[in-house]
Amino acid sequence: MKKTVLLLRMFFLGLLFLSATACSDDDDGNGGGSDDPNIVEVALGTPELASLVAALQAADGDLVNLLQTDGPFTVLAPNNAAFTTFLAANGFDSLDDVPTDVLEAVLLNHVLQADVSSSDLA
Repeated sequence: MKKTVLLLRMFFLGLLFLSATACSDDDDGNGGGSDDPNIVEVALGTPELASLVAALQAADGDLVNLLQTDGPFTVLAPNNAAFTTFLAANGFDSLDDVPTDVLEAVLLNHVLQADVSSSDLA
């Protein structure tokens, strides 16, 4: 009788352990999240970020490919109006006039290598 009770307890403890470790924190019920768009895909689908996409493509450092990898990354994405202001304030007529190393530096100042939500910002 004692062996049976002990075996049942071990069985339920094992079952509890397996059920607790089988689920990961990132399971959200949609197939593991592989269908979630990356930063570049979000930017491509947002007309207000067309200048950001052009700048990412023009900059040194292969930033497009970097931002398509698993992060975590948070981009404080400047919109088209921000790029217009930047160009005017620095005497550039277009993104083509901005040296690619300068463009890379400006863009990297807008990328955090962390998962930051808007509520975390002051």
